[in-house]
Amino acid sequence: MRKTIKTLVCSMLGLSMALAQNPQTGKVVRIDPRLDELVSADAKIEKIADGFAFTEGPLWSTEGNYLLFTDVPKSLIYKWQNGQVSVFRDSTNRANGLTFDMEGRLIVCEEQTRCISRIEKDGTRTVLAATYKGKKFNSPNDVIVRSDETIYFTDPPYGLPKADEDTAKQLPYNGIYRIKNGVVTLEEKGMYRPNGIAFSPDESYIYIGNLDSGREVWATYDVTQEGSFKKGFIFDATNYTVKGNPDGLKVDSKGNVYATGPDGIWVLSPEGEHLEGILFPEMPSNCAWGDADGKTLYVTARTGIYRIRMNVAGILPGPKTAAEVIGNKK
Repeated sequence: MRKTIKTLVCSMLGLSMALAQNPQTGKVVRIDPRLDELVSADAKIEKIADGFAFTEGPLWSTEGNYLLFTDVPKSLIYKWQNGQVSVFRDSTNRANGLTFDMEGRLIVCEEQTRCISRIEKDGTRTVLAATYKGKKFNSPNDVIVRSDETIYFTDPPYGLPKADEDTAKQLPYNGIYRIKNGVVTLEEKGMYRPNGIAFSPDESYIYIGNLDSGREVWATYDVTQEGSFKKGFIFDATNYTVKGNPDGLKVDSKGNVYATGPDGIWVLSPEGEHLEGILFPEMPSNCAWGDADGKTLYVTARTGIYRIRMNVAGILPGPKTAAEVIGNKK
């Protein structure tokens, strides 16, 4: 059962103090004994790359065994493999969030062109959606794909110079949408700054982070079999005492939520209980599961890329076998 409201003031103070004591390497702060099942006591946070403007959109390729991530201001998608960084794709229209569809094609949130695009296997670009009812999106931010190929994405105004006040903004809200069989549907328009988005393991509900000072929540929505939102809950609402807001998030195979927020990543149980904080020298923007076993958590944090080994595998986007889909829906 999901909780509706949970404040974490004491936890946040502890996380902030712990980071102050470990500014260079970061730290795992254990709040609940169940954390021992998720990460080993000797797990280390590693910086694997740096020197970027603002990193986002981490995504592990199981087919190519490499990490992709975006540098939004530079309009680049980078590839990290075996310790080496190279440009995977340039002139990306300020790509932000990334994911794979069930055929392994790259799905991209484009801030500059305000659309959702797909990179085909031959490298060509296809625009999947750019408008809703004839009006341009604000600036698509993060995206996921359900096992039936339905695409869900968040659309805050952060890519517009003046956000909600920008004259280029055509929609009167900041929505959460789905694309199914080429048709765009508005699923939610009441969240102020929808940002990170992720499915539960069985795809029965979606988590979304609201990135805005004064309205910080992580919410969850029930998803019907057809794909529409049925009911929404506040999964976690916090009293912020340190810098940072909800941003990107991911879910592990046991349903725990790894949500980037103040000073690091907050690990929350499926019931909304705060289990731990993974702290970093830079404020994280997003995270993704990776490596062959899906047990490494890769983190984009401003100018750097980090990773930490976990004991539980995460949910990797992209092609899945029938057995995997059936297993998650049990």
